[in-house]
Amino acid sequence: LEEQLMVKIGGYRDVNEYYEQSSSVNHVDNIAIPFLAINSLDDRITPPQGIPVEKFAANPNIALALVPHGGHLGFLTGVKPKIWFIRPIEEFVAAILR
Repeated sequence: LEEQLMVKIGGYRDVNEYYEQSSSVNHVDNIAIPFLAINSLDDRITPPQGIPVEKFAANPNIALALVPHGGHLGFLTGVKPKIWFIRPIEEFVAAILR
């Protein structure tokens, strides 16, 4: 999918250039405003070994939340599935505004 879609649309030379330029490792140091990153440990698109945890920890503007489950953008909870990530975002924003 990346080769057929993202490379062509984004004008990248190849899929390696796309991954290189899209990786958060190239941008984390430059985040200068409060930023909340939520990533699940079972995400197959952005697995935990690809997260530059040290860079996130070194930047005081970033809060990195690593959760056990959620896949890629599937942050649901309960018998009747409900999106849960809205609450931590609201709490993060409220904390910033205090």
